This record gives sequence, structure tokens and C-alpha cells, in this order.
Amino acid sequence: MASLVRVSITDMDYINTYINALDNSGDYSKNTLHAYTSDLKRFFNFFEKRASQEGGKRTLNSKLIKDFLEHENKSGLSASTIHRRKVVLGQFAQFLESIGELPPDDVLDILNWNHKLWKKIYERDIHHLSDDDLNKLFAVINAEESSKAVRDASLISMLLETGLSIGKLISIDLSDLDLEKARILVGSEERTYSIEKSAELLHKYLTVWRKEYTQASNEEALFVSQMGGRISRQGVWQLVKEWGEKAEIKAPISPRVLRNTRAKKLVESGETTEEIQKKLGHTNRHSTRSLVRKINRIAF
Repeated sequence: MASLVRVSITDMDYINTYINALDNSGDYSKNTLHAYTSDLKRFFNFFEKRASQEGGKRTLNSKLIKDFLEHENKSGLSASTIHRRKVVLGQFAQFLESIGELPPDDVLDILNWNHKLWKKIYERDIHHLSDDDLNKLFAVINAEESSKAVRDASLISMLLETGLSIGKLISIDLSDLDLEKARILVGSEERTYSIEKSAELLHKYLTVWRKEYTQASNEEALFVSQMGGRISRQGVWQLVKEWGEKAEIKAPISPRVLRNTRAKKLVESGETTEEIQKKLGHTNRHSTRSLVRKINRIAF
């Protein structure tokens, strides 16, 4: 059995140079760069295995990249993962073209790979809540006068108003909240979000009901669980799901669905992609463009 060719320093140089360029652009989060690096390493491992099978011949071209994408597509990976891999390799191919390692025709060949699949991915419905769904959801929550109902109403209202990810939502401390000016500061970059629609609910939660969960003066978290500490990701997912079921909303709802609902509202109001990126807190503009395309059902 022939031994596999080890990844050469040349391959890693390509990866490192490309990732450093993305990092320096400031458009990509650390998590995104990590995912891109992982995808490229996976591709180069495929490249080395193919070279080993062909007697050590190493030819980097569009056929090899498309073969890799076909291999990944047939392996049962999710559409979103295949989507990311094509985007990563398409952009990487453009980088290789810029340094003279791939001809322009090869780049176009990669970008046009499996166009029907790409159209299907972009035309999939983005799950979101209708105005009727939202009315039913808050009617059910508001009908229950309890500390949990008030906390959950203010939390869900904030998700819908800001479009925050769960990670950022649960990281918010009391000191980040300015109810007088109806705004919050989120994340290490201290991005400001308006919470005018949620301010009244938050005031009710903080002045009356939060103390039922915790009276500890050293608990900094804005949203706390029944155990008295900062609410978890799982806790947020569970409460959103439970209220959706109580409201008898047909499609399962989640924090992601609430975020999509906010995004759809922004698109419908005529916000630009750049404005939507800022309001949703995306560090990668490509994520925003992808989301806007899906909402508008624009084929790639």
C-alpha cells in the first residue's frame, strides 16, 4: 500500500497567506477564519491523497477542486456545509488566480460548479414568523402573569428587535443596559442596539420579576435562569420552543427563526446589505449577502 504524501510547507504557505489576507481585511470573525482554515486543510488532504493515488503527481486545477466538492457533496454533509466549502474554495481559487497559480477560466469553472444545487440552496425558504404568528406568540405569553412569562417576553422581544445571536444575548450584563436611553451595548466591540420596543417589558422584568430568580447583588447577567445564574443557550432555545408550542404556531420556532424574522423585516423595509450587516452584528459581509439573497429568493 502506497504511503500518503504529507502536506508540504508550500500548501500550508498558501493557506496561511490566504487566511492572513482575510484576517487583515477585518471582514471575518475568528470563528469564520477557523472554519475556512479547516475547510482548506480538508481540501489539501484530499489533494495529497489524490496525488498519492496518481504516483505523486501534483496538479492543482479546477477539476481537482470540483472533484473534491463532488466527493463532499456525496458524503452526506448538510447543504450549508457544502455551501460554505464552495464559497471558501471559490474565493481561494480567486486568490490563486491573483498570484498566477490558476487561470481565470479555472476560477469560473469552480464558481459554476453544480449550479442547480446552488440554485436550490439559495431558493430554500428562510423560516420566519409572520405578523399573525407574532401576535399569537405574545398573546399567549402575556396571558400568563408570572416571573417566567415576563422574563421570556422581554427576552423574545429583544431578540426580535435586535436580531442578536444567542451567544451575544446571554452575554449581556445589567451594566450593558441603558433603559433611560433605550439601548444596550453588546460584545467586546460595544456595538449599540436600540431597544425602544423592548424597554417597557425589560423595565417590568427588572423592577418586579427578576428578583424572583435571584437577589444576589453580584449576579451581573441581565437574563437569569430559574437556578439564579446566567441563562444558558439551551435555556433560551427551550423557552422559545415551549412558547411556540403553547401558541400553536405550526412551524417549530427557535432563536434562529426569530433572528431571521428580524432580518426579513429589515429587508422589507428597504435597508441596504451594509445596514443589515451592522444591525445584525455580522462580522462577515458575505454572511449578510447570503442571508439577503435567500430572503429575496435570488438564485446565485
